[in-house]
Amino acid sequence: PCKPTKLTKFMPREKAEEAFQRAPLKEKFQNDTLISYRFNEGWLEFSLQFDNHSKLRHIYLQHKNIKNENGLEIELNR
Repeated sequence: PCKPTKLTKFMPREKAEEAFQRAPLKEKFQNDTLISYRFNEGWLEFSLQFDNHSKLRHIYLQHKNIKNENGLEIELNR
């Protein structure tokens, strides 16, 4: 499985979003942030999900060819 080195479970929202500072499109919502990159084959998106204390809980990779509704979960180290 893919394990990011800059992102860890329970890290503060600001730090987690910093890892995607060069992304062309970022949409922030109450408990999640959608990070989008455009490629010839379509959009590739990272959905960062936070708890009520703004700590990172889950990251999902989403693309039109990924059939799972939530996308693929990227495993986070603690």
